[in-house]
Amino acid sequence: MTDEPVIVTPKPGELLPCPFCGSEAGLEHDATGRLATWRVYCRDHLGKEPCPIGLTNTLGYARRVEAATAWNRRVA
Repeated sequence: MTDEPVIVTPKPGELLPCPFCGSEAGLEHDATGRLATWRVYCRDHLGKEPCPIGLTNTLGYARRVEAATAWNRRVA
């Protein structure tokens, strides 16, 4: 268990760009609670013109591949 979520570098080709703004996606592993989870999110949530989905993400997946698959299936 860690004190805070860890940002993980996605593997090349693992994540498609954000379907709403086209920015890169980020990957996070959260082992702060009882269950470790993975999530993917738009990295432009704090930009000059922030992504319309903000930090809305894929949240709570037990495996990295499940979070990536869910993100890659999203449509705008």
